[in-house]
Amino acid sequence: GEERIAEIVQDTKFYNEWNNSETDQAVIEKLQAVKVQDLPVEVKLYGSIDKHLDDGVRMLSALADVAETGYTTLLFDTYAVPVEKLHYLPLLVNLLGNLDTEQFTREQLNTLNIRYLNGASFNISAIPKEDRNDFTPVMEVSWIGLMGEYAWQTGLIKEILLNTKFEDADTVLNVVKQQLSSLSNIFSSNPVSLLINRNIAGFDACSNYQSYLSGLEYYYFLLQLEQVLEVFPEYVLEELNSLNKLIINRTNLITMFAGSENNLEIYENEMKKLIDILPVNPINKQDYSMIPAPAKKEGIAMVTPVQYNMISADYKSMGTKFSGKYIPIGLIIYENFITPQIRFGYGAYDNYVEFMPNSFVMLSYRDPNIRETFEVYMGLPEFIRKLNITQEELDRYIIKAFSS
Repeated sequence: GEERIAEIVQDTKFYNEWNNSETDQAVIEKLQAVKVQDLPVEVKLYGSIDKHLDDGVRMLSALADVAETGYTTLLFDTYAVPVEKLHYLPLLVNLLGNLDTEQFTREQLNTLNIRYLNGASFNISAIPKEDRNDFTPVMEVSWIGLMGEYAWQTGLIKEILLNTKFEDADTVLNVVKQQLSSLSNIFSSNPVSLLINRNIAGFDACSNYQSYLSGLEYYYFLLQLEQVLEVFPEYVLEELNSLNKLIINRTNLITMFAGSENNLEIYENEMKKLIDILPVNPINKQDYSMIPAPAKKEGIAMVTPVQYNMISADYKSMGTKFSGKYIPIGLIIYENFITPQIRFGYGAYDNYVEFMPNSFVMLSYRDPNIRETFEVYMGLPEFIRKLNITQEELDRYIIKAFSS
């Protein structure tokens, strides 16, 4: 009714007057425990030991106060994998540890993996250089365990890497089906990761490589491979076996270890035994500039009543470089420009504004609109030009950025 509406309007007026009163602002300032000038700026440096062996092998280690446990990583250079074989890589790393080896069945291996390696992880990754168009693609093998059992750990890793049998087509097919289901669920339940990966893929070769091996292109590869496994499984098994032999190679291998000082010798002795039995093959570096990148403007059709809209730009295109100074600016944009319009105004569930290391991104989450959201995005330059903010207000965003 009109009377109740008038009450709400009056209550809102009283609240706004109270909320903006100088007296209460003074109380807030007295309660503030930290000022910008109080924020620590020192950076803690951690020492590491870097040993170079033959064939480009590096052994890195760092001291960590972790008693009798140790964390180990192996990085195998995968630059020799041809572009047309790349999508076998993420499938291969999902199979390692899940197939029979010469010594163990996959059931036995699973038990030993949990017992000694705390569930070793096998992943595809990339080490970017300062210019992210130059990078080293790697297969990453990591585990954590008790140092009194380190010989057992490296022995299990050796068995998985060198003696896995690529003979069980049924298990391979099951893994393919599981990955298809997992990717489908990720794309439908969390399209944000897909959008971010495909947006930033166009900015540099490293991001494009990672997107190509984990996103839609890999999903479509698995769909085709599922059919091939039904009619010609021997072909797929041979491809996997050949790829495994290609990348399990000591050339350019990097080993990394974090543990206590009294366990460094155990790591070095056992790791050198493993390195010594790895094959040594030259790496014929492939041209990954041939990997196709996503279109700069694209729409992905999904069965969903809401949208996920994203826009992004790399710093080179914007004529600048990433700086930590941008992070509080991102918070200002989020709280004062994007959220009031896209979330409160147009009803999106949420939105993201972030200055990432290689790009600036804005994204709407569970958004009922498309056109209106992109119109808001296009108004950002004008918002920034007209932004009138005091140093005291900016300090609050600096503290908030530092806190997160």
